[in-house]
Amino acid sequence: MLRAIIIDDEQHAIQALAGLLALYCPSVKIVGFADNVEEGMALIREKKPVLVFLDVHIGEATGFELLEQLREADFQLIFTTGHSEYAIRAFRYNAIDYLLKPVDPSQLQ
Repeated sequence: MLRAIIIDDEQHAIQALAGLLALYCPSVKIVGFADNVEEGMALIREKKPVLVFLDVHIGEATGFELLEQLREADFQLIFTTGHSEYAIRAFRYNAIDYLLKPVDPSQLQ
């Protein structure tokens, strides 16, 4: 089982991604959700996920700001966003994937 968290400020996006993961990726277990950078940081430290699904824009902050605040990122990172223009920057943070919303189930798998 891959322990994962979702960090996104849009509740409907969190629910949609969690639903797709439940349907198409049964080996992924969501252990928490956060809708802002501060909660996301705390959740990462508390749950120690193997996989983090991270939005680019999270309220007034960005997923990149969250990553810069972490001393060590010992998890796999997948960006889930509606903004294609940040893909190159995402891969500089060692993202293993960059999924555009709405997330395509075949790409998620």
